[in-house]
This record gives sequence, structure tokens and C-alpha cells, in this order.
Amino acid sequence: MELKSYQKKVIADLTRYLELLNETKSDAAAFRLFWQEKSAPTLGLYQNVIPGVPNLCFKVPTGGGKTFIACNAVRPIFDALPATKTKAVVWLVPSDAILTQTAKSLKNPQHPYRQKIDVDFGGRVEVYTKQELLNGQNFNPTAVTEQLSVMVLSYDSFRGRGKEVLKAYQENSN
Repeated sequence: MELKSYQKKVIADLTRYLELLNETKSDAAAFRLFWQEKSAPTLGLYQNVIPGVPNLCFKVPTGGGKTFIACNAVRPIFDALPATKTKAVVWLVPSDAILTQTAKSLKNPQHPYRQKIDVDFGGRVEVYTKQELLNGQNFNPTAVTEQLSVMVLSYDSFRGRGKEVLKAYQENSN
């Protein structure tokens, strides 16, 4: 599966933003310089949602391949970080249906999403669901330092709605 031209542009923009972020060491400065380079009108101030964590948003239409773009974005993000950083991704999805679909695709070695991530990380990838994390299934400090760990979770795990009330915060000896 290959990126379409507009998807390649998204990854190129991500890579450029990360370069600017590394150069400036400032989320807000990188944001301002990125949009200046694009000769874009003022989009307002950078939204510092979580201090110390860059806030990026790509607008892609329905059916535009957001999940495949995300699969292709993981490598450039980790390439921009120091090599000593743990390679862990929290992959948040908006609903249980998308959670099931995304986890299934990312766990399947025959699926193009997983194949892309496997190629980028030399096959050293483990995908976890919330239940697997709560059970401590193959998730330990050694595994996390030696592989890319992708944790597929839903927003509801953190919001505390419905039957999954704050499962992400559930104490667990595992």
C-alpha cells in the first residue's frame, strides 16, 4: 500500500514541523515558523494543550486514509526524538467499533497498516489492547525498551463514561 500524493504531503509537513521543533526547542516557535514558511494567514496562537508535548492536528476528510497516514507518521516522529527515548505510542480512537477495527488491523501481520509499521521498526512491534495492558500480557520494562509498543485505547477509557469507567486508572498488580 502506497501513500497518495496528499498523504505524502501530510508526512512531509509533519517531518518539517518536527525539524523546526528540534531547531527551535519551542512548540509555539515551530508552529509560527511552519506557517510562515507556508505563507499561510495567521491561524492564531499555538494551543499548548499538554505542556511539553507538541500538539499536532491534521485535517483529513472521511475516507482519506487517516489510519494509514498515522502508520506512516510513527517513524518520522521517533526519528526526530533522541534514540534513547522509549518507543511507545498511545493510539487513541473515538469509539469501540473503531477500537476493535484498529486493534485487529494493527495486530494482523498481513494487513498493510501493520506491514508498514513492521518495515519501519524491523518487525519489533507489539500492539496491545486495554485488556492486554491491564493483564500485563507481554508488557514489561524489557519489552518496552526493545520494541515499538502500540497501545490502542479509546477516549472513553480516560473519560470514565459507560461501563468502562476509568479502566485506564484501574489498579492492577500486573
